[in-house]
Amino acid sequence: MEMGEKAMVRARAIRGVLAAGAFLSALCSPGAAHATSFTVETTSVDLTNDGLCSLREAIQASNTLAPVNGLDDCPAGTGDDTILLPPGTYTSSVTLTVSHKIQIVAAENASNTIIKTSSGFAASQLLSVTAGGNLSLNSVTLQRGGGVQTRGIYGSNARISLSRS
Repeated sequence: MEMGEKAMVRARAIRGVLAAGAFLSALCSPGAAHATSFTVETTSVDLTNDGLCSLREAIQASNTLAPVNGLDDCPAGTGDDTILLPPGTYTSSVTLTVSHKIQIVAAENASNTIIKTSSGFAASQLLSVTAGGNLSLNSVTLQRGGGVQTRGIYGSNARISLSRS
């Protein structure tokens, strides 16, 4: 099996475990709203309707509480969601904006999971957390790949927490 195929198989297995956990959680506490768990399936940070949930699409689904590209890419979020990032480098050409409660967690460790700006990045920050937003990064490395005076994270009247990141 090639490295890309192994990553896809691992991502699907992790997604299955997360889905089973969500199902069991729903059985234990009926009537409560449950967070959506997204497993990112591509290192591409885009909004392409390709049947794969990207980091940007998972953030958008959580922010808008609506699926991205129908149900083809990412399901609707609840506004209190977890995004699981398999190892890889996620290069963004746009600011990723968080307006709800989102936890972004590396599947392994921060040295293997990197979110960075593209070489032509023109925005002033990679991640922006709007008023009332809540971003938690766990075991994720942020890098500046380009742009002038690019900040990793900017928040205004927002909550930001970093753990092993």
